[in-house]
Amino acid sequence: MKDKIKDLEKLAIKKEIPDKKMTSINIGSLNCIIGNKTILSDIKFAANKSKIIVITGPNGIGKSTLLKTILGLLPIVKGSITINDRDCTNDPEGRKEKLNFIGHKNALNENFTIFENLRYWQNFFSSEKTDIHTLMDFWGLPNIKLSTCSEGQKKKTALARLSIIGRHIWLLDEPTSNLDLLGQKKLLQIVKEHQINGGISIISTHNPDLFKTKNVIELSNFAPKKKIYNV
Repeated sequence: MKDKIKDLEKLAIKKEIPDKKMTSINIGSLNCIIGNKTILSDIKFAANKSKIIVITGPNGIGKSTLLKTILGLLPIVKGSITINDRDCTNDPEGRKEKLNFIGHKNALNENFTIFENLRYWQNFFSSEKTDIHTLMDFWGLPNIKLSTCSEGQKKKTALARLSIIGRHIWLLDEPTSNLDLLGQKKLLQIVKEHQINGGISIISTHNPDLFKTKNVIELSNFAPKKKIYNV
């Protein structure tokens, strides 16, 4: 039984990142907007390999907006984004190819089973063939139609994609939402192993203590208009 658990844990954790010496992201003087409204101004931080960065703050402060701007879902009107020493500011599609994003919308097909959803992501976005059944066992997921799943099961299915799509920078927007305590433990485990393997995780959360990192960016309604975050 112990050997099986160890096998599951190994599967759920990606292999060592080949170019981990180059793994880095640099956010320079970034303004985040929605429509014509500036949500955050002059955000600056950088992360090299094997780092976990937690972004925290009250609801509506701009945590999700920041991650969506980094990913390329929202436009950049000021500032820069450099990934692996390459300026990707004006290349949102290029950024998406380097980043693994899990947001509030799990990007899953309700008409597929859990297995079919994970196989879809594997077929279209990964050159590696992960054993999906073993991955589902790791997360405790039954092979049922997604439309019949609980919100917690849907979140676990979305998080399982992290082990299928081998990108070295993770953007996780409130990844603990709808997770039970066991699910949170599994999440922490794969984030820590991703760190050991040279990856970077940037996580927005109301539960920063879970991730056991000193690299915390706290967004505040009372912060000055321009603020530099050093992590």
